[in-house]
Amino acid sequence: MAASLSFGTLMNFGDKTSNNSDSWQDANTALAELDKGLRSSKTGEQCEAIVRFPSLFEKYPFPILINSALLKLADVFRVGSNFLRLCILKRIYSVIHSNDPVARAITVRVLGSIACIVSERKNVHHSIRSSLESHDQVELEAAIFATDRLCAQSREFASGLYNKIVQLIEGLSTPVEMKLKLIPIFRHMHYDLQLTAKVHELCSSLLASHPACHFVVVTLHTLSCLAVSSVIDIPKQAELLLKYLAQDPRKVVKNHTLTDLRMLAKGTPHMWRLQHIEALCEFILSSCYDNLKFAALRTMVTLSRSVAADLLNCDKAVAALTSELLVNIAVAGIKSDKEDVGLCEQAAAAVESCAVVCCISGQLQPLKVCLLSMNSLVDSYPQAASSLVESVSSLLPTSSGDVALALCRAMVTMATQIPSVLTPLRSEIVSHFAKVVISADDDSKESKDLVVCVF
Repeated sequence: MAASLSFGTLMNFGDKTSNNSDSWQDANTALAELDKGLRSSKTGEQCEAIVRFPSLFEKYPFPILINSALLKLADVFRVGSNFLRLCILKRIYSVIHSNDPVARAITVRVLGSIACIVSERKNVHHSIRSSLESHDQVELEAAIFATDRLCAQSREFASGLYNKIVQLIEGLSTPVEMKLKLIPIFRHMHYDLQLTAKVHELCSSLLASHPACHFVVVTLHTLSCLAVSSVIDIPKQAELLLKYLAQDPRKVVKNHTLTDLRMLAKGTPHMWRLQHIEALCEFILSSCYDNLKFAALRTMVTLSRSVAADLLNCDKAVAALTSELLVNIAVAGIKSDKEDVGLCEQAAAAVESCAVVCCISGQLQPLKVCLLSMNSLVDSYPQAASSLVESVSSLLPTSSGDVALALCRAMVTMATQIPSVLTPLRSEIVSHFAKVVISADDDSKESKDLVVCVF
């Protein structure tokens, strides 16, 4: 009895295995036929193959088969004609009317992923708008994703959906995490000034009514992206970000604010004003967090790369004092046996650049501050002497009067600190020193002694 039962079980298992094998073979044969139709040179046969794919999925619901078939359809959509894309889109779009919210969600995500193709189709607009009203979280998240993609492509869709998004954000029934996903959609609403102004007003009210960290970070970033796209609101947005940078005590908010400020500096440095740069400098000086100082300095560096942002603002005295401060810090490190070669090189480059600017503009007092800083740096860090002397000597041919005299004095001082530093340049600078002496006042004995110091 047991033997016959075991034999019967084996026979049933063999039949099932045989049936599965036959099903796989039939499925592969059907897929091969459809693939042949897709590769056909006749548009009619290609469309027929596309239409037959749903029946293939229903008859052979094997994951591997479905995955392979979808990849083939994706290739046709990628390299095929617009007519074939439309045929595939129609088969996809029909799922939007399904009673299964997950199926609708997947369809909406597909529509969002091909937003550049379907951005102006009214039925797609309507379907995504309807999905935004869904009570199913999966479908709602998919609708938010698709809305974000389509708003970036369609002016009509973005303008028409503004009131709906506002309603969802202000609605008490909308979860907080959904509101945080809806707010970034506003960054695409830059198509006209009126819409941009409405978005700015709404986000400003959200900042006041929702002071939570995540809300502030997301809203500020959305406004920053909107400002970069619309351009005209850059000064206003910079002021808002600097306000939160100075007043908000939360480190996370400050960090994201600095990231947004750097984005503004990259996109539109010419829109920055002097008070914005001054506020950023004040933050750098007052902040006690090194990572925040680093982020703020990166913004300053980004601004300095553009000729549109005049960081010196013709106030060479401030630049000279800043260079002197950097030199003093480097010298103090050397005297305390904590020499930082990198810092010394930075100080040398800073004071050298500032001296060039002051010399070109004829600013004597700031130039003297820079030259004294050079002498102080050379006294503690002799390695910088050769480059500094070479830089100063290159300024002599185009200088005259008190400016040239100050340059000569600085070079002579360096020669007393390091006697051999002027030797390679002696033949070049003697004539310049002589011109300075000749043009100087006869009563100035100090100026006439300069040429003697060269030898």
